[in-house]
Amino acid sequence: MVTVDSSPMPELETDGDSSESQYEDSLKSSYEPELKTDLSPFATSQRALADCFEYWGRGLLPTLKKTATWLQRVESFSEDIGHTLKHPPANPLKNNTTDTALPRLRDDLRQIISSTSSLEELWHFLNARLKGGGAPEFTCFSILDETAQLIRIRFLFDANPPAAAKQAEDLPVLSLQDTHNHLVQAYQRKDTTFSPHLSRLGKELLSSLPWAQELSAHGDDHFNLFSIPFVAGNRTIALFTLGFQDLDAFSQAKLSYVYGLKDSLSQLIWNLTLQERMKIQTQMDNLTGLLSYTSFQDMLERELDRTDRLAQSLSIMIMDVDELQTINREQGHSVGDSAICYIASTVRRLVRGVDTVARYGGDKIVILLPETDRIRSSKIASILIDGIHERLPINLQQLTVSIGHATYPDDIRNRAKLLKLTEQAKNLAQYKSGLPKPGADDLLPDQDNLGKSTMVAASEIDSLNDKTVIEIFASQVAKKYESIHISGVYQSLVQKIEKRDLPASSEGESAKVTNIIQGVRSDQLMLETITSLAGALDAKDRYTRGHSQAVANYAAALGHALGMTVPEVEELRAAGILHDIGKIGIPETILGKAGPLNEKEWEIMKQHSVIGAQQILYPVPSLRPLIPAVECHHENWDGSGHPHGYKGEKIPIGARVIAIVDAFHALTSDRCYRKAMPVAQAKHILELNSGKNWDPHLLEIFFGMLAQATPKPA
Repeated sequence: MVTVDSSPMPELETDGDSSESQYEDSLKSSYEPELKTDLSPFATSQRALADCFEYWGRGLLPTLKKTATWLQRVESFSEDIGHTLKHPPANPLKNNTTDTALPRLRDDLRQIISSTSSLEELWHFLNARLKGGGAPEFTCFSILDETAQLIRIRFLFDANPPAAAKQAEDLPVLSLQDTHNHLVQAYQRKDTTFSPHLSRLGKELLSSLPWAQELSAHGDDHFNLFSIPFVAGNRTIALFTLGFQDLDAFSQAKLSYVYGLKDSLSQLIWNLTLQERMKIQTQMDNLTGLLSYTSFQDMLERELDRTDRLAQSLSIMIMDVDELQTINREQGHSVGDSAICYIASTVRRLVRGVDTVARYGGDKIVILLPETDRIRSSKIASILIDGIHERLPINLQQLTVSIGHATYPDDIRNRAKLLKLTEQAKNLAQYKSGLPKPGADDLLPDQDNLGKSTMVAASEIDSLNDKTVIEIFASQVAKKYESIHISGVYQSLVQKIEKRDLPASSEGESAKVTNIIQGVRSDQLMLETITSLAGALDAKDRYTRGHSQAVANYAAALGHALGMTVPEVEELRAAGILHDIGKIGIPETILGKAGPLNEKEWEIMKQHSVIGAQQILYPVPSLRPLIPAVECHHENWDGSGHPHGYKGEKIPIGARVIAIVDAFHALTSDRCYRKAMPVAQAKHILELNSGKNWDPHLLEIFFGMLAQATPKPA
């Protein structure tokens, strides 16, 4: 049966109580899907009939006066009705002799089931069938998001000029709490629902239909809204909504067509919905259930395009869980995981349905806020902080967050720099939070802000002085090195930067951070950083003291012999210095073991090349070119090495060079488990494994180089 919108209407009059069942048959016959006659003569009395349907649908008896009025209006068109019955117009689902509606439905159903692979394909197919005479003014397809308690409009077609299918990112979401909304009622009733008022679509959906919004605003919102549910497992999973200006045989045929498919398509729609969910699941972060960073980047590009197209504002927010590494170290990783999951679930609960929340690294979450300006973004940040502290778990009572937010295009028009600006605002928030500076024991935290969550807008960066910017940047770099047990970086970096003249900027104060970072990446400071890292490793493993520099010298000499350019040789030298930097993450009991490693210890030791490349070099963009040589210097020419099992020339040439010189220097140096070998014996071992462990061609060139001179370790 068709259910009529039952929102409160004070003007309804009744002669007494009556149950809906008394009028069920009448209502059903009035809106039977197959209507055989043309109702166009009723155009001027259509409103009276709609009112009548509304009374019947609510189980109410109209007054005698209203009944008489309706009958008079209907009677005045009796002659036209008689003419229509004798001379019915052509029906789009009929030919002159045979009823083809059912064959058409069967054929379409067969085609849909055999060829439809997505909800979008199904949507386009149904819309194509609804074109022509009696086509609806608009159609929309929505799905239920039970987790978020939202109805998501997936597709919307507006037949009014300019006719177009709306972009998916432009479509609204509806709250299930809005019980007066026509779509919400249809979802709840699980039955075809009729409403005679455009206003029942809700302001969110009306905003996507400008002509309907205008009609509703002027009080002329009489319309014919039908929502046909697709029910699977006794729950409404999707809804097809059609809006008609007039009801006639043609429009009834369109309505009948969709109605006739609903039962057969419900399971298909459910399967396609599950398929979409599984696809989305592969784009999710396993721990938090948030969108992954890669998927977030795609979403960001789409939202930026939409923002430009609609000339609106878009805000981005980065939230950092303060001192998460300390929580992991002191309370265990399970508590740290519960902290990030608590933050993720709280943020997801508090943001709007149109907002996007994603994981942005180990201790950070990023939030995309469409149609949000600076003021609104600040309010949302405040709401998030209050919400997080409102329900803190007992074991996380000291948990705080730092939030940075930026607005496009108000704060910055350069898309590529939007996220970077937001992260700089987040860094400033951490600085203002009063947390101790990494490696700066003599700098005490700001007691006024200690233990409090903070938020900073990107616009505040303009007011920073040079010293503050330097300290913010140094604290972020030091934080990365503190995580791998390298201390003293903060003070050293501040001193080195302060000795330099900052490059002049034509972009104003907000460019200070970028200029300082560019200054830090100068060749001299880069070399100092590399040397400091190598020194930290040498201090940890006394048996490899000087090994990194020696490997760098050998590698540079072999690079010259191979005819590499000067930049390539210097890059190779730097990779030689840092090739074993990942051993910082290996326990000292393994590094200093007096004897061969067992199988378990060897598996741990083999991780050092990946640790060095991905955990130490990758976070520093200027060191990323060194990653292939560092990560692959334990690959073997025959493919038997680690970590990837690369073979032959698939191994980066820098890694092949370092593999040879690393092995040679290791053989000719003292180790905790053996004495150094003579050069001749080391060369013999290398020759025996030529073509197995090492590149035969490079090894031959290396031996030729050794015959002339051997570089002295520094």
